[in-house]
Amino acid sequence: MSLFLTLLGNGIALLLVAAVSFHAYFLYSYTYWSKKGVPYLEPKFPYGNCTSLFVKGKGYPVGLSDSCYKKIREKVWKVGGFFTIARPTLLVLDPEYVRDILIKIAQVSIFFVGGFEASSSTMTFALYELAKHPELQDRLRDEIMTVLNDKKELTYRVHQRNEVPSASYNCPPTTYIWQLSSKGVETLRLYPVVSCLQRKYIKDYTLKNTNMVVEKGVTCVIPVFSIQRDPELFKDPLIFDPDRFSPENRNNIVPYSNLPFGDGPRNCIGLRFAYMQTKVGIIETIRRFKLTISPSTKMPIQIDTDLLILQPRETLYLQAEPI
Repeated sequence: MSLFLTLLGNGIALLLVAAVSFHAYFLYSYTYWSKKGVPYLEPKFPYGNCTSLFVKGKGYPVGLSDSCYKKIREKVWKVGGFFTIARPTLLVLDPEYVRDILIKIAQVSIFFVGGFEASSSTMTFALYELAKHPELQDRLRDEIMTVLNDKKELTYRVHQRNEVPSASYNCPPTTYIWQLSSKGVETLRLYPVVSCLQRKYIKDYTLKNTNMVVEKGVTCVIPVFSIQRDPELFKDPLIFDPDRFSPENRNNIVPYSNLPFGDGPRNCIGLRFAYMQTKVGIIETIRRFKLTISPSTKMPIQIDTDLLILQPRETLYLQAEPI
């Protein structure tokens, strides 16, 4: 009996030591950003800043990055640290820092999922917005029919020669939605394929014009979804407005504030394929059907924050009337 009690006591003591050590490790980890001089959101043991993710079931990555983005934006920080459990993560808000990270100093940890799912998600939102805005849909259809004329097939040659208005840099504002520039697609601004980008620092880096040092190996998160819906960067950000990217307005866009495919030499490798696939799908649909919102679609639509690729939470139903 005494042996059992001794073993039980030793076991409890070991558990207590392990628990204290575990807690001490987390507390030490939570000092990381203060030592580097980087402003940060106060973490809570044991989830860091991810309590909403584990306890409340808030979606990742949209829910977590957007929540941290809003808190850091309220504090008027250009960057802010947070903790994914005990791992330090840097959230970047300032477009200047976004440029440096995407182009100069970080190694890509590709967050984009290629293939057909990304393009189909983009087409879903694009057709939904065109169905909501029949005047844009009609003007786009008129241009498509004018350019294609009697041609029944949209060939790769026609597409590459920019004979289709949606692929032209000089098309009217309403059809400028589908131009090839990675900064100019309003659908992808409002509904970016992926809500955030991740980069990993491959060397120590001092943030420009600060004394804040980020060490090699730290993960940096660029909250694309939140940046592209920030009212300080885009007027009326929740409104679908292709005129933002018209030839006369596109120079007003803050550089590196519209990042549906990232930017710089390490941007999404599938960018051109995704654009071409999406445009062909839109053109072939709009030239054949008049789209309207079905009564079965729940309005306003809700974004599913639990998925990597941005998708509506409920099915979007459209009515297609053959032309």
